[in-house]
Amino acid sequence: MGGDARDLFARVEYHYGEKATLAVEGDWERSGFHTGPVNEKRWAGADISYYISFHTLLRLGAGYQDIKNSGGPASAGASVWGKATFEF
Repeated sequence: MGGDARDLFARVEYHYGEKATLAVEGDWERSGFHTGPVNEKRWAGADISYYISFHTLLRLGAGYQDIKNSGGPASAGASVWGKATFEF
């Protein structure tokens, strides 16, 4: 981000049982205050994690991002992702 920016990020996790976690998060970023152009990005997402075994974690999530750029086009989009982690 640098010194010419502001960033606020928050994530809340709820652990239910020993194997599962539900999380929601949000991020707000603004940059280019002094150097221009001013860019603003907003992100919101949620994911669920589940240990299918002692060494294997699966995570599925979805999120939405909105980008506004005073010097160019704005964009927005949604994403869905999956991740598997194997610990040994």
